[in-house]
Order: sequence, then C-alpha cells, then structure tokens
Amino acid sequence: YLRLNPRDAARPIRLTQIAVSLYLDGGYEEAARTAKQTVRQYPKHPFAYRWLAASLGQLGRAGEARSVLQTLQTNSPSSFEMYVRRPPPKYCSVEYAPMLDGLRKAGWKE
Repeated sequence: YLRLNPRDAARPIRLTQIAVSLYLDGGYEEAARTAKQTVRQYPKHPFAYRWLAASLGQLGRAGEARSVLQTLQTNSPSSFEMYVRRPPPKYCSVEYAPMLDGLRKAGWKE
C-alpha cells in the first residue's frame, strides 16, 4: 500500500497503524522508529506522537518520551484528551491499556 500510494492523504494514518502494530507485538524499537519517521514527515498529524511517546517509555527513554508528550499536549491537546484521558471505544480497548502503560513509563501522570 505505502509503495503503491506514496502520496495518499491517509499515509500518516497507515504509518501510525504500522507503529501501533509493532508496539502491540512488543517491537518497541521498531515502533519508535516508525512513529518517529511519521512525526518527521507529518509533524501536524498527532496520532504518531502518542505511540512514539509510549514506545520510548517502554524502552526506558523517559526524557525523550516526555518531550514528545509535551509536544503532543501543546500542539494537539484535543487529540491527547480524546485518545488518552477518555475511556476508549470498544474497538480500541485492546490497544488502550498497553498504550497507557507506555505513557506512564514515559512520565505521564493521570
């Protein structure tokens, strides 16, 4: 998909979905790398920041993770509020607890 549609408007969403998949499989380094690439290419797309921070938290890189969280909360507070502070919709419940675990390790306090 990514190779066949390099200019697709949904590309940052698809890259973030890859990062989420890697994260949920325990591939935190690969998830962080993919999310970091997404953030670099699409800095205004907020979803990848959350998974980058969670991945860095799981890797014990709390300083970097806190910086990413701060950027997300500053640049897109509504995204942070919607996807972190609120209970998830049922279709997202599998990824919610592992994401919160990574964000807590990143230094996020509820």
